[in-house]
Amino acid sequence: MEQQNAKDSSPYTIKQAQERLISYLREVFIIRVGQQQGGAEGVVDVTLKAYDYIPESLLREKLPQNRSWLEESDYIDLGNISNIEQEKNWVYRLVKEGGKGTTKIIKINKNEFTDFVNIAKATFGAFKFQLDDDARSKRYFLIFVEF
Repeated sequence: MEQQNAKDSSPYTIKQAQERLISYLREVFIIRVGQQQGGAEGVVDVTLKAYDYIPESLLREKLPQNRSWLEESDYIDLGNISNIEQEKNWVYRLVKEGGKGTTKIIKINKNEFTDFVNIAKATFGAFKFQLDDDARSKRYFLIFVEF
């Protein structure tokens, strides 16, 4: 039995499970699109919602030991986003058009949803990126899909 469990958690099996999950998430999105506006391919009522987040390393005071934080290595690093096709990228739109304050919300289309899920390998994720070449412009967000 122990040997079977080791086989089930092999990198190949995990990758297959991730690919299957992404495929199922895409199907859910297509079903959701089909339920709205006669299945129009444009922007639908599927949103990305993000919370601007300050990691523990940027805080001046120490948090209680029972408080759990994401480590720097836990974030999905998108790098410098100033060089991307800005108006066509969900990351840039989320930061620039998502609203003021620490909560950002944008509507996304099927391609943006697929891109998000391919990067996050889920419908949520912790992301970090830079807005320009200045390392001090690094931003941290917890982002999730909201149907």
